[in-house]
Amino acid sequence: MEFSPNCTLFVCNKWDTIPTSEGDVVIAHIINKLSQCLPDVETNAQIIRISTTKALVAQKYGVMNSEFASLTDKIGYLVSKSIETRLEQHCR
Repeated sequence: MEFSPNCTLFVCNKWDTIPTSEGDVVIAHIINKLSQCLPDVETNAQIIRISTTKALVAQKYGVMNSEFASLTDKIGYLVSKSIETRLEQHCR
C-alpha cells in the first residue's frame, strides 16, 4: 500500500501547555512545516489539538470532552478510509 497524505492525522498533544496568546503562532508554524512536507494535507481536518490530561479528567467523570471525541471520530474515519483505499488497490 502506497502512502496517502489523505490517510494521515497529526495530533498536537499537551495543547494545554501552550499559552493561549501563543496558540495561533504555534499552529501556524505547524501548518507551515506540514505544508512543506505534504502540500496536499488538509490542515483543518487533519490536525488535532488535544490535552490528554484534560481528556483523562473528563473520562474519570464518565464524559468525553470535545477534543477527545473529535480525535476518536477522525481515527474512525481514517481507519475506514484506509480500508477503502486498500480494497481499491487490491481490486486493481
